[in-house]
Amino acid sequence: MRDVIVGNAGYIKRINVLTIFEMIHKRGPISRKELVELTQYSGATVTNHVKRLLAAGLVSESKEDGSTGGGRKQSLLSVVPNSAYMVAVGLSPQRLSIVLLNLAREITAKKTVQVTTKDYRVILEQIQRELEETLTGAQLTRQQVMGIGVAVPGIIDQKKGIIEYSPSFGWMSLPITEMLSERFGIPVLLENEALASAFGHLEKAPRDTEHLVYVGIDERIGCGMVFRGDQLYGRAGELGHIVVDRDGLECSCGRRGCWETVASEKALLAAVNSALGTELSREDLLALSREKGLPVEPLEKVGCSIGMGLADVANILSPDVLVVGGGILDFRAHIEYALRESFFQNVLPALRNRVTIEFSKLNDSACVQGLAAVVYERFLDRLIAEVLE
Repeated sequence: MRDVIVGNAGYIKRINVLTIFEMIHKRGPISRKELVELTQYSGATVTNHVKRLLAAGLVSESKEDGSTGGGRKQSLLSVVPNSAYMVAVGLSPQRLSIVLLNLAREITAKKTVQVTTKDYRVILEQIQRELEETLTGAQLTRQQVMGIGVAVPGIIDQKKGIIEYSPSFGWMSLPITEMLSERFGIPVLLENEALASAFGHLEKAPRDTEHLVYVGIDERIGCGMVFRGDQLYGRAGELGHIVVDRDGLECSCGRRGCWETVASEKALLAAVNSALGTELSREDLLALSREKGLPVEPLEKVGCSIGMGLADVANILSPDVLVVGGGILDFRAHIEYALRESFFQNVLPALRNRVTIEFSKLNDSACVQGLAAVVYERFLDRLIAEVLE
C-alpha cells in the first residue's frame, strides 16, 4: 500500500480511492467490511469510493451465499480485468515483442517479429505498426490503454525517457518515450530490459525475498537489482563490461577483457567453434547439444567464468536471490555444474548459505510481467484521477 501524505481534500480523496482500488486488486474478491478493516477508513468513506469505482466500471460486485452468520448473501468486490489494458514492448537486436495485458496482468495478446535493422526510425515505425495491429486484433482503442512500457538493453534515464547508451543498437541520447508518446497519444515509460526481468522475478518470489538480482546472459550481459518495498524500486547495470582481464579479448564497447567476452552466449559460441575448428551458428550448437556432440572443456570454461562473475556480484551486492536468465539457459545442462562450483569457490564464505542461485523459469514472460508491474504502478494514479473527474 502506498504512503498516505497529508494534502488538500482532492488529493486525499484520490489517495483514498487509490488505496481502496489497490486493496481490491490484491485481495479481491473482498467485502466492504474487510476493506474497512484493512484500510482503517470509515464505512462511509469505503462505501462512497466503491460507488465511484463501480460507476467507472473498474470494479464489479457479486454475491456469495452464506457469508455471514445469518446466512445472508455478502457483496464481494473484484477488479474488472478488461476495464483497462497495458502494453509491454520488449526490444532486442533480433526481436520485437508486443504483449497486451489486462488490468489483472493477464496476457490477452502477444506478437513477436524479427528486427532486421538498428535504424531507430525504422524500428519506431515497426513498433507503431505492430502495436496498432495488436490493438485492432483485440478490438481495443488507444483510450483503453493506460500505458505502454518499453524495455531495451543498455543504460537508460527513466525519468527523462532517454536511452543514454545501448551497445546492442549503437544508440546514444535517444528520447524514445517522447517519440512514442507523440505517435500514440498514450503515456510511455522506458525500462532497462534486465531490470524489468528482475521486477518480474520479484513478483513471483516468496514474500520474504527483499533483495533480488537478475543477470540476463545472451549475446551480452545485463543486470537488474530490485528491492521490495511499498513501491517497486531498482537499479540496472552493465555488469557485462566489468573488466576481468585487461589483456583479454576486445569487447564491443571498445575495451579489452570485459566479463562479456568470456561469459556470454557469444563467448560460448566462439569457444566451441575454436575447439572444433568450425564456424557453427547458435542453432547448430543447439542441434549438437541435443545429440550430446558438444566438447566439454570450452563449455565448462565459460560456465566457470559465469560463476566467477556471479560470485563478484554476490560479494558486492549480497542479494537474497541471484537469478540467471537469458538465452544461455539453452546450454544450462552443459555449464551448470562448473558455474555452481566456481561460484561456491569464489563467493565469500559468509555468503555461501545466504545467497541462493536460481535459474529463471519465467523465460521471456519475466520481462513482460515486470514491465506490466511498473506500468501499473506508474500510471494507476492517472486511471484513478479519471474516476474522480
